[in-house]
Amino acid sequence: MQVGAAASLVVLATALVRLPVSVAAGVVQDGVWGFRTRSVPGWALDHAFVVTGRALGVGLLAAAVSALMLRHPRTWPARATVLVALIGPLALLLHPLVVHPVLLPTGPLPDGEHRDAVIAVVARSGLDVPVLLGEASLRTTRRNAVVTGLGPTQRIVLHDTLLELGPREVAAIVAHELAHVERSDPLRGVLAPVPLVLGVGLLARRRIAGRADLRGAAMVVAFVLAVEVALTPVSAGVSRTIEHRTDVRSVALSGDADAHVLLLRTFVSDGLADPDPPRWSVLLWATHPAPARRIRAVISATDEPSAPLLNSPASHATR
Repeated sequence: MQVGAAASLVVLATALVRLPVSVAAGVVQDGVWGFRTRSVPGWALDHAFVVTGRALGVGLLAAAVSALMLRHPRTWPARATVLVALIGPLALLLHPLVVHPVLLPTGPLPDGEHRDAVIAVVARSGLDVPVLLGEASLRTTRRNAVVTGLGPTQRIVLHDTLLELGPREVAAIVAHELAHVERSDPLRGVLAPVPLVLGVGLLARRRIAGRADLRGAAMVVAFVLAVEVALTPVSAGVSRTIEHRTDVRSVALSGDADAHVLLLRTFVSDGLADPDPPRWSVLLWATHPAPARRIRAVISATDEPSAPLLNSPASHATR
């Protein structure tokens, strides 16, 4: 239990060190630009919920791994790998049941053109996945959508702020999320760290010599953090590849490339994003291709002439 408690304290200490940056971005900057609709105390509660949940999860996992190290000094890396392979899908399964009720309460889409457009694109995809509406406007004006859950809990959740856009743009973002569902990207994402866990365990086994004390755990945690930082550009590059593939596939699912271009242009203008950021910044940490590249990919995915890139008049979406 000491190892688990120590790991939780590391997470909490890291969050404390990063707190000024989190406040500057989530409270000050988002407040100045009108993205934050949540009060400062409300934002603090949300932040505390996320940090506490992460600390608890890391602590429990560290305690479990330390127990494996004590009981199975030779085979604990393989056993820890199996544990992570089971925990990832379980967390994905429970995410919409545990996290969303607190941070993104959901309900059915209201009747109207937006719901009709969503039903049409889901039917066109041939996938059986519910699309719900999340009350994102309680916290932000940003527009987004997410695929969450696994099996019986899987669903696409649209931010209610998306309803300010036209039905075609909403159908386009649903098509994008459907492309993620089609390729099981959420499950692939939670299973991606499994090989890394095995590799780290095998490399660390000799150094800690089967000891599950604080010193041995600290060595493992430090090594994992170093590997994570070193692999950030690699994982970001993999994510950009997946998103590029998803953008292209989503055009086929919606059959409306113009709507995808309009949606991306709206994200750029409303999110105050750089449509074509420096290449070095994209390579280092961007999880999505630059908006200008995404628009070109969408246009190239169809033979139909599409909308202009970024300098045309505003789309029919309401603001």
